[in-house]
Amino acid sequence: MGITSVYVTHDRTEALTLADRLVVMNRGQIQQIGAPEAVYDRPDTLMVATFLAGATPNLVTVQRTGTDFVVGGQTVPIPPDWLPRLAAVGDRPLVLALRPETLVPGTQLQLSVLLVEPLGSETLVRTALPNDPQQILYVRWPRHLPWRSLRVDVQPAGLLLFDPDSGQRMAP
Repeated sequence: MGITSVYVTHDRTEALTLADRLVVMNRGQIQQIGAPEAVYDRPDTLMVATFLAGATPNLVTVQRTGTDFVVGGQTVPIPPDWLPRLAAVGDRPLVLALRPETLVPGTQLQLSVLLVEPLGSETLVRTALPNDPQQILYVRWPRHLPWRSLRVDVQPAGLLLFDPDSGQRMAP
């Protein structure tokens, strides 16, 4: 059609679906501009990541211990290419975004099931970390697998790490 349009919405699904280029704003300030997939995959700030994640951002405060993050008393390996960037961070708390699609059936984390939402082809399971029941995590679970007790692995490709003070993405 060749027509340039500006469409304003507060609905993340509309924004991700309709846009060729996305501008995420917060309190009148531009937070990030880019193609929808690029902004979703690599949000510059915690605010953008939270907005685009919708109701299920899975943000966890973590501590670094060697080559692992400690998540509710359990460990998750740090992607090896992140280690040089984290050298100067020390042991201060960081925010790790574990999107539901990054959590897959496995053995790394034990989760306590709180609520189950069957959605047809999959099930959205609301869980908590056993040692930190206030830390809620959402998991997209294949409907053919039992969900009474969940053990998951964290897929490093979808992880995002943020500085809790500045809100800026640190990795990847």
